Amino acid sequence: MDFPNHLVNAFFSKILHEVPDAYPNDPENQYKTALEVTERYNEALDEMGLDFLQLRVVDRSSSRPHPYYGLQIHGLDSSKFDAFLDSFAETDETTLEEKYHYLHGSKYPVSEVASKSQSDSIASRKQVQEAVKARVESEKDSITKTTETLLSRIDEWRDELQTYWRRTTWQRFNTFPAVHLYLLEMESIITNIDVLADRGSIPPCYRELRKLLENLSWSVFDDLLFINAEYATIYDDSSVPPHTPPRPFSVPHKASPVSLT
Repeated sequence: MDFPNHLVNAFFSKILHEVPDAYPNDPENQYKTALEVTERYNEALDEMGLDFLQLRVVDRSSSRPHPYYGLQIHGLDSSKFDAFLDSFAETDETTLEEKYHYLHGSKYPVSEVASKSQSDSIASRKQVQEAVKARVESEKDSITKTTETLLSRIDEWRDELQTYWRRTTWQRFNTFPAVHLYLLEMESIITNIDVLADRGSIPPCYRELRKLLENLSWSVFDDLLFINAEYATIYDDSSVPPHTPPRPFSVPHKASPVSLT
């Protein structure tokens, strides 16, 4: 999945479709143009740090009665590819968005072909998935330890917030801090991340983590607004609302626009 399939797919599309369409019934110019396209792609691969991959166009005319050429993915250096994967994962020069975009671009062409495959191909893909999982076993163990630590800390945070709520004027408003309520959902998301990592599905882990951080941020923001708005108001016992409805920032994906003025 980490192989640059999007680039290979674009290369094949250009050679197999655009070049023949530009020079129909003209194999010599097709071959010449294909060589030029291949050279440009290989130069681009080098510039992008993907020098573990080299593309080739091979003349097969000598073995056939008519001019003919074939395509090859040539010179794949497995040691360079492994080094690329390690450096790509560890570097801070590439943003998380760029890394995710690369993974998605690598995976999509394979998924498109796999969706049309028969049962024997499905079995083969499962074997590949198991091999990948075995290769990253130590990383999976590290993720599991991290999620276990977070889950244990959530219980501590819940107890601390519960104590805080009882000792402050929060209880006068008949509501809990949004962060306290979100910890239940946060626990489920972290568990889901652990399951996805165990299956070797790392890109969805990024999506779950982004959702977790986004909703946690909204909960903190909601509590800050609530404190600033409600704590500034002095209630007597008769004016305390009997029930405080869910506040809009607790469900940001469903909330209607709220004026902060």
